[in-house]
Amino acid sequence: MSETHENTYDPVSFPGYLASDFLLWMWWASDVNGSHIQFSTLDEDDSDEDSENLVPLDETALDSLELWIGNKIALVSPHDSRTKATMSGEELAITPEVKVAIAQGKVISSIEMGLRIDDREYSFSLRTPDLRLHGVKLPTVYDTSKEEREGMVFERMRLLDELESALKALVQSFSHVRLHAWDDTLKDISKWLQT
Repeated sequence: MSETHENTYDPVSFPGYLASDFLLWMWWASDVNGSHIQFSTLDEDDSDEDSENLVPLDETALDSLELWIGNKIALVSPHDSRTKATMSGEELAITPEVKVAIAQGKVISSIEMGLRIDDREYSFSLRTPDLRLHGVKLPTVYDTSKEEREGMVFERMRLLDELESALKALVQSFSHVRLHAWDDTLKDISKWLQT
């Protein structure tokens, strides 16, 4: 009997529209900041009950995080998810067709992304509604000897944990924005879609 192994990433259980909002927010945040994400953290004044479950981020651990859109994005109508438009190509993030489709009401159903932490580069896809990781490519781990191969397994596990931690930090930052500054952020995203 064969075993099925799930990846260890614990996907977020956002409602579908929030998962799409999260993917759009990541694209927007990476584009307007030149691939550097500005993380939102809780201020001392954030004391409402919605913010109790948010843990302030360790910004020093994520100072070097860069995020960008890969070469594939899928869009759907929020009212009819049976029809999907998939766009692919180089420099997809600056393609006007994608922004126009979103401005016309389409939502992101999956997106390929790249992420760099220090000198380690990851690529992956996220899909709505559960934001599970797909097609993960970890930084290359070089093997130099038979003895070091066992250590490579642990290094790959550490790299996967690093990717998951970065994604959890992005979800946390988005949650803070969504709870405390979504109206202003949505206005900024709308302006960005027009450019």
